[in-house]
Amino acid sequence: MKNFIYHNGSKIFYYVLFAISLIETPVVHFLLTIWLGSTVAWIVTILTALAIIYMIVDFYAMKNNPIMVDDDMLYFRLGNRTKADIKLSDIQSVTSLTSLDYAQRIKEQITQLTPSMETSTLIEFKEPVTFKGLFGKESEAKKIAIYLDKPSGFMKSVNL
Repeated sequence: MKNFIYHNGSKIFYYVLFAISLIETPVVHFLLTIWLGSTVAWIVTILTALAIIYMIVDFYAMKNNPIMVDDDMLYFRLGNRTKADIKLSDIQSVTSLTSLDYAQRIKEQITQLTPSMETSTLIEFKEPVTFKGLFGKESEAKKIAIYLDKPSGFMKSVNL
C-alpha cells in the first residue's frame, strides 16, 4: 500500500489561521466585554478556543491519515472532514493541475477538497462518488481537485 501526503501544502494556511486566532481572540474578548458584557465575551472565547483545538486536531489528522492506494482501491482521507473508499476501476482519469480558478471550478463542476485554494491533481470518476463528511453528511462528486505533495507518484500508483 502506498501513502500520499497532502498536508505540507496546507501548513502555511493552518499556521497563519492559528496565529491570527491567537492574536484576535484576546482583542475580540476585550471588545465584547466592553460592548456586550463578560458573559457573551466568555461564550465567544470558549467557542473560539474549541475552533482552534479542532483546527489543530484536523491538521494532525491530515498529517497522520494520508491518501492510500493499494492494488484495487483508493482510500481517500482529508483530515477529519472527508473520506471515501474508491475502487481504482471507478477512476476515469488523473491529471496534473497547474492552477484552478473559481470560475473554472464552477463551469466544469469540480469539487475542491483542499483547505486552501492550492491544487495539484484533478481526479475524474466514471460515475459520481459519494464522500462522507462531518457529522455523516454525504456529498457526491464526479471531479475533485486536491493538493498532493507528490502528484506524479500518485498518478503512477493509480496506473491509468
